[in-house]
Amino acid sequence: MGEGSGWARYHLSRRDFLRYSLATGAVVWAGSQVPRGLIGAAEAEKLFGAADFTPPNLKFFPQSVASGDPAPEGIVLWTRALPAPRDRDGSVRVGYRIALDDERSDTDAFSSPVLSGVAQTSPGRDFTVKVQVRDERLRPGTKYRCRFYIDGKRSRSGRFKTLPERGADVGSARFGYISCQDYTNGYYTALYHLEGEDDLDLIVHLGDYIYETMAEDNFQGGGPEERQIDPARLGSGTNGEADTLADYRFLYRKYKTDPNLQALHEKYAFITIWDDHEFANDGYRSFAPDSADSPRRADAARRAAANRAWAEFTATGVPYNADKGPLEEIRIYRTFDVGNLMSLVLTDERLYRDGPPCGFDTFDRVFTPGCGDEESEGRTMLGERQKRWFLDEIIGSNRRWKIWGNETALKPADKKGHLRRRHQ
Repeated sequence: MGEGSGWARYHLSRRDFLRYSLATGAVVWAGSQVPRGLIGAAEAEKLFGAADFTPPNLKFFPQSVASGDPAPEGIVLWTRALPAPRDRDGSVRVGYRIALDDERSDTDAFSSPVLSGVAQTSPGRDFTVKVQVRDERLRPGTKYRCRFYIDGKRSRSGRFKTLPERGADVGSARFGYISCQDYTNGYYTALYHLEGEDDLDLIVHLGDYIYETMAEDNFQGGGPEERQIDPARLGSGTNGEADTLADYRFLYRKYKTDPNLQALHEKYAFITIWDDHEFANDGYRSFAPDSADSPRRADAARRAAANRAWAEFTATGVPYNADKGPLEEIRIYRTFDVGNLMSLVLTDERLYRDGPPCGFDTFDRVFTPGCGDEESEGRTMLGERQKRWFLDEIIGSNRRWKIWGNETALKPADKKGHLRRRHQ
């Protein structure tokens, strides 16, 4: 244990990687010249054209660009590419390029890219594009730029840094971490200040990338008027709460239009997990305790919709297989190693956990002093398989630091929601 990147370490074999990449229709090649037979010269000209010499076009890339899950020789690139309205009924091709992030201008850098490629998207994935690049021409511990193209239009440029070589002697690393970004409550000024930091290696997002509600009285209210989202924009008829794939997609699209969030994604690669609000408040497995329906009834369709939207809209390298049930179709817990310095171990404390032991009312869930059942044998936050994996990762890692990326509080809270010290 304790060896390899976040991809190679847990379940993404080379065969799985190729199968997942081919499912997106993605190909990659060195430099800028398209290999003969891949796409025709006319199509390549239409795709890339003179886009490097023109301003970015947010009409075609309304959520800008992002990158994530860095490896010593790899990265996941993400965008949402909208073709012209006449072309939105079927599949479309999207180009991408990776260039060194050096002293050259963007124009000069992207005129001699390290890697180029073509991916495919469609209305079936809401025109999201996620490309997993693993190529020896990407060097460990190196800064790069990335860019997407469609119909001769280009996106803004993004940046990312690959992880150091496995086992390399690394003296230090700097990363930011964030969570709980409710669009309706403010302007993401914390993200603005985080984007102003220089020389971070990456950003860790610990969940609640979106909130499934828009006007929840308990914690949403009093924010800027222009940040409020009309509940009628959701088509599910659930009174302002996401319930369907279309609902969750709408929220990701909306959140990703925030300029401070876009700027942070453009500057640094993210490593992302989820918490509850990507599905439902205090959600566990396929249960949504605050749902209008019985909180004890599993809602597999809603859980699957939330999983799929998260997989589509985050730059993560985790495979997603919709043919499996909602508890098996995606696995987000994984580890990233930064040379010999650090193992970042990320867990999922929502998909496999047991329900609240002391009742479903808010105070019973959040502020209970205990009822005895929380100590019952066999109760779990991680599930047995993930718990064994987690212990193996922590105990087996020979890195100097073992950092646990988890999405839930570990200390008890008082009735005002303040974390308090447990008396000995």
